[in-house]
This record gives sequence, C-alpha cells and structure tokens, in this order.
Amino acid sequence: MGPLLLVAVFALAGTALAYTVGRRSALAAGEAAEQRAAEREQEVDRLRAELVVTVGHELRTPLTVIQGLVTLLSRHWTTLAEPKKLDLIDDLAFNVSSLDSSILHFIDAARIERGEVTLSCTEVELAPVVEEMRTKLASVIAGYDLQVKLEAPTAWCDRESVGRILELLVANATRFSPLASRIVVRSRAHTDATVLTVTDQGQGIAAGHLAHVFEPFWRADVAETGVSRGAGLGLSIVRSLAEMHGGEVSVRSVKGRGSTFEVRLPRHVDEVLDEISDRVVQRPDVRIGQEARPAS
Repeated sequence: MGPLLLVAVFALAGTALAYTVGRRSALAAGEAAEQRAAEREQEVDRLRAELVVTVGHELRTPLTVIQGLVTLLSRHWTTLAEPKKLDLIDDLAFNVSSLDSSILHFIDAARIERGEVTLSCTEVELAPVVEEMRTKLASVIAGYDLQVKLEAPTAWCDRESVGRILELLVANATRFSPLASRIVVRSRAHTDATVLTVTDQGQGIAAGHLAHVFEPFWRADVAETGVSRGAGLGLSIVRSLAEMHGGEVSVRSVKGRGSTFEVRLPRHVDEVLDEISDRVVQRPDVRIGQEARPAS
C-alpha cells in the first residue's frame, strides 16, 4: 500500500472516528438534556402534588377548629361563663388570622410565580411600616417582647413589599419562639445597602437545614419534629421579594438559641452618589478619579 493511500486511509479512519465520537457525544448530550427535562417535569409534578396536600391541610385545619368553636359558642352561649366565652373568642380570632395568613401566602406565591408583582421603589420611612406590621400582627405578637431599633430610618424600597417582608419574618419568629421571648426588628445603614434584621430567641435551625429554609414548601418544623406549623411559603416569598429589589436574604442560626434573618436592600444610586459627594466636601484632600493631594 503506497504512502498516499496510507495517508488517505488514516485520514478517512480519523474522520470516521471523529464522526462516531461526535455523534455519540451529541446523543449523550441529547439524552442528558432529556433526562434533565424529565427530572424537572417530575419535580414540577411533585411540587404540584405537595401544593395540593399543603393547601388542603393548611386551609382545612383552621376551618375545622373555627367550625367547632362556632358550634360550641352557638349551642352553649347562655350557659358559658364570660371568661370562657372570651377565651373561645380569642381562639376563634387566632384561627381566623391563621387561615387568612395561609390564604395570603398562597396568593402571594402565585402572583410572584406569574410575574404579577411589580415594585414602585421610593425612599420609604420605616417607622410607619413597622407600626402597620404591629397592627396587622397584633394577635400573633401578643405575649412576645417585640423590640424595634431603627438605626437607619429609611430604605429605598417598595413600601408594600417591605411591609410584607417584615410581617412574614416576625410571624415566622413567633412560630418558633416561646411566649415572652424577645424578638428584635432592626435596620442599619451600610455603604451600599439598608439592612433589615429580625432576631428571635427561638429553637434555632440545625446547620444541615440552613441551606433549605428559603425553598418553597420546606418547613423546619416538619424536618425536625414531623409537626407542621405553616405552609412553608413565607420565607420563599421573602427571598423572592428581596431579590426583586436587587437584594438578598440570609439566615444565621444556632440550634437552641435562636435565629437572625437578614434582608439587604440596595440603596438608590443617587443616594450613594450624594453620600460620596458629601465625603468629598468634608475631605478636600480626596479627589474622585485623581491622585489624592493634600489640601492647601
């Protein structure tokens, strides 16, 4: 076999091999993509089934309690002592609030998923937002030592969304904290963000569960005790709203000592530039984009 023929044979073999390898790679990539699509579809089906179960449980439980309380009050109103009536009415109000909260969670999650939530960001005074949160959660925070420390009085944000973030974080703190324990809502100004934190003295979260707390339908109580005390949507809504602001949410926790949830809201660019300008005025030796020279 001549040299030229050998070269041709080897070239042809190389082309065939490259084609075979490429075809197999393409087939493998296609199979991998199909596998990923199938896994995503399975995950969607799983979440859909979990949603149906969760919705049924979260709505049915308070409704059953409400129905029982109403029946008891209507049948025995004339024979019940006044203190007992008031206790039952308090229980009724609590379960109505729980039902309302669950419905709101599902509505919020659905609106976010469909892209129906739009933000209108302005410089927002935080004190009135916190007071509105206190009013809405009056029956939930009763018996807790709620403290507010607004070191940063304002934030660049959507007022309604940040109010919802605070409601969800404070309600979550009460869910996992003993009565009479302290819950602290704080705001602090950082160079590039306003930071909101909610700190509790509750049961804390195991280190192995911290990565999951913002996932939809994940519930620390179910993971650790097998008992459900919520739909598992509140913290995922907090994450979505924070990210819509261009911010983020994180959590620090020590098992048995409590948790701190932190939301970072980026400051408006004009505000940051104004602060830089103020620093330049206060420090004449500072020049932006130039070598610093001592003031004369």
